[in-house]
Formats: sequence, C-alpha cells, structure tokens
Amino acid sequence: MKTKQILGLLLIALITLSLVGCQEQPKVYKVGILQLIDQLKAVEDNFKNKMTELKYTEGQNVVYVYRNAKGNAGDAERLAQELVNEKVDIIVSITTPTSIAAKKVTEGTSTPVVFLLVSDPVRAGLVESLTQPGGRVTGIVDGMTEAAGKRLELLQKIKPDMKKVLSVYSDTESLLPAEENLRQAATQLGLTLVERQVKSTDEARAAFQSIQPGEVDAIFIPADGLITETMDAITALAVRDKLPYIIGGNPGSVLAAYGPDIPSIGSQGAVLVDKILRGTAPSSLPVELAKKFNLTIDLGVAKQIGITVPDNVLSIADTVVEAK
Repeated sequence: MKTKQILGLLLIALITLSLVGCQEQPKVYKVGILQLIDQLKAVEDNFKNKMTELKYTEGQNVVYVYRNAKGNAGDAERLAQELVNEKVDIIVSITTPTSIAAKKVTEGTSTPVVFLLVSDPVRAGLVESLTQPGGRVTGIVDGMTEAAGKRLELLQKIKPDMKKVLSVYSDTESLLPAEENLRQAATQLGLTLVERQVKSTDEARAAFQSIQPGEVDAIFIPADGLITETMDAITALAVRDKLPYIIGGNPGSVLAAYGPDIPSIGSQGAVLVDKILRGTAPSSLPVELAKKFNLTIDLGVAKQIGITVPDNVLSIADTVVEAK
C-alpha cells in the first residue's frame, strides 16, 4: 500500500474518532423529590414508575434526590434549599407545605417546581390561576376542598344517627377553604361540628386525646398531612368510643376514605415533569385536577372499632377490604 493511501486511511480514521467523540452524550436529569410524610411514599413510587414508562431510566438518564420532612413542615424550607444546592433540574413537591417551601427557595432561579396533592394552589400563592399558572410552578390539585362536603355526607351514611362531628384541622392558610366547605355542608346536613384548630402534630394528637366519651359521634379527618400523621391517636379514640371516621385519600389501613386515588397522582405528575424536561414552560401548563376519586371501606378496621358499615355504603364503595 502506498504511503499516500496509508495517510489517507489514517486521516479518515482520525476524523471518524473525532466525530464519535464529539457526539452529544445523553443528558442526565437530576430530579428532586420533596416529601412531607412517609405515608405518601406510594406517590413517589408511582411517579418513578411512570417516569420509567416515559423512558427515564434511573442511573442512566435520570437521578433522584430525596428529601423527607418526616411530618415536620418547619423543616421543608431547609430541605428544599438542599435540593437547590444539589442543582436539581426540577423539584417535585408533595403536599402544600413542601410546595410553598419549594417555591420560596427557588425564587430568583430557573428551577421549575411541580406540586402534587395541593388543595388550593392559588390561595397558597403557588400559581396566579389554575388555567394560567405563570412563573415556574404548576402541578396537580387534589380536589379535597371541593370533596369535603361529599366526605361528610358519606360519613353520615355510615352513621345516620350522628349529630356531633369532630374536626381537627391545621392553620395552614391554603387548607382553610376545605374547613369552610365542611361547615357549610354540616349546616345543610343538620350536623354540629366540634372544631379544634392546631399548629403541629403534637397539638393535633393532644386534641384527639382530649375528647371525652360521648362528646362526639364521629370523626372527620381533613386532607392534611399534619393531621394524618396522628392516625395512632385517631384510631385510639375511634376504638375507645366506637366512632366511625372518614379521611381524604387512603394513606394506609383506615375505616373509610374518599378522595383522589393518591398514588395515581404521582403518575399524573410525571407526565407534567416530562413535558417540562422536554422544554415546555411550566407557565403554559394549566394546573390539573386529580383524575380519579375512590371510596374505600375497610371492614377489618370496622371490626376493630366495633361498628357495622351499612350495606348501602358498601354497595357504592369502589373498594371493600374484607376483614381478615
């Protein structure tokens, strides 16, 4: 082979290697997940499963950075700042307190935020409106505010003779409209609310423990992570006085739950995250309503409490968990 041919082949080989080296490597996205309580881990799991369906493979083109406030909303801002310091490409915040914190610490940055399980994002200051969020934040509303009256109506079906209903709720500004809707529903249904407003899980637990026998006939549990963190105290009161209760969503084994299918909100949020990572501005993505609502009755819990759930309630339940 002549020298010129050899040189030519070497030149082609060098150019080929150079072109291969210059090919753009797949971007690895860093997704921050800001959680409030362990009971909502199913939301994280469904989010990640849907991301996998959307071709995001952990360790290859996506890395997840987790922070969990473990029920202490006061830690949310510090944890959100840690995610910003980690230079995540986007923050997925689960519940209202974590979402407020995520928005606050990302002010002045380009980091988008997708919130999940928020009742009133406008009142919480997360978005300008549901149809035109503006800024870097959008997400999924849980529909709990609107469903408060429906849950009280279902609770009355479980115990038709109830008169006084306990409602322990937090002072979180964006969750107050749900309590207002509950009051209106109570008036329409001829019920009396026994209300206790609290600022922490410790206060909530103490509120349930302070209820005297015969003081209330049933318990209404709001869609509030601060309150659901005290299910031990709620269950103890329900068993002691044979009180039915209803909760929003279904975080674990509970008597009655009506609300959005909470795990599926994770999947719904993943679709929004995918759009943003592909270049769509959050400001152009309207806030979405949770797509699926369920009524779940657990007969095992009913047996534990010592009550019977009427057949007309069981017949309309989406899921009935049989007693073991």
